[in-house]
Amino acid sequence: HILATTKKASRQSALILRCFLSRDASNLKFAFNAYVRPILEYASPIWSPHTQKDIDLLENVQRRFTKSISKLHYLPYTTRLSSLNIPTLSCRRTHIDLCTVYRILHYHTHLDPPSYFTLRPASITRGHPVTLLKPLVRLDSSKFSLFSRVIDLWNSLPLAVVSAGSFSAFKARLKLMSF
Repeated sequence: HILATTKKASRQSALILRCFLSRDASNLKFAFNAYVRPILEYASPIWSPHTQKDIDLLENVQRRFTKSISKLHYLPYTTRLSSLNIPTLSCRRTHIDLCTVYRILHYHTHLDPPSYFTLRPASITRGHPVTLLKPLVRLDSSKFSLFSRVIDLWNSLPLAVVSAGSFSAFKARLKLMSF
């Protein structure tokens, strides 16, 4: 799946670079965000990679695209991203995962939260009141699923972020954090 996704996204980014005669950073960034990034992030809470090889495959699409922008091609990847004000795809997947958990816990989806997450007992006072218990899993298919991999990140969020009253407030507070 990841190979097919990266192939499709690479073709789309090459098409964008062929269509734009100008190498203006803002136009290319807008086109990449509109046409390529949705391909790389579609349903990522379900299939998010856990091996470094797969993470690098996805990140290489954005790495190659930012290298083609004039005046930035000689800079290191992290510097190119910061000058374009673009997060890494890995960071974006983390944000998407946390937003998905917020939606599930606050009944913004058709999923029933108690079926997927267990809240920590109220008698334990350490951490925020929406601390989740990590399930005991043995198989990699369960260990790297959304419902297991995101628990530690969710529990490490500050109370101000977790207790946001709306989804838009949660996203805004989450955006201020770095992962």
